[in-house]
Amino acid sequence: MIEDTGGPVTLDALAARTGYSLHHLQRTFIEAVGISPKQYGDALRAGRLRRELRQGNGVADAVFGAGYGSASRVYEKSSALFGMTPASYAAGGQGADIRFAVAQSPLGRVLVAATGKGLCMVSVGSDDTALEQELRADFSKARIQRDDRSLGGTMVHIVDILADGPPDPALSLDVRATAFQWQVW
Repeated sequence: MIEDTGGPVTLDALAARTGYSLHHLQRTFIEAVGISPKQYGDALRAGRLRRELRQGNGVADAVFGAGYGSASRVYEKSSALFGMTPASYAAGGQGADIRFAVAQSPLGRVLVAATGKGLCMVSVGSDDTALEQELRADFSKARIQRDDRSLGGTMVHIVDILADGPPDPALSLDVRATAFQWQVW
C-alpha cells in the first residue's frame, strides 16, 4: 500500500487497511523494517523524485509526480535529499564538488561521498570501480575527486556504524537514501 500511492499514507489509513491498532502497527513495522511507516514512505517518495529528475522531467513535474504537494517543501529539504538543489541534481550535479573514498566494511566495499554540506552518498558493493561508476552516473556533471585523506575520519565512522552501532548524532549528513540505507544509518 505504501509503495502504491503517489503521496503520503497516514498511519490511520494503514491501520484501517491492516486491521491493527495504530500503536501495534507502528511498533510491528519498526521491528520489521527498522524505520517508521512515515520514514519508509518519505524514503520511497524521495526515491521517486530522484528517478523523475534523472528521467529528465522538469522539477515541477517531478515534484508533483513523486507525490509532494509543494515544490517549496522539496526545496526546503533539498540538501538532505540531494546535497544540492533539485534542479542541480536533475542536471547531474552540475556545479557540485564531490569528494569520495572507498574502503572495506563488514558488508563489503563501501563508498562514502560528500559535498561541502555533508554526506551525499553511501553505497555498499563488491567492486570499487562499480561503486565509483554508480557515483559518477548519479552525479554525471559534478566535479568528483577521490580524497581518501580528508574523508578518512568519516570513513572510519561509517565503517564502525556498519559494524555494530547506531550513528553518532554529531555526524553531518547530506543524504539521499533508500529506506534500507536509512535503516542501516
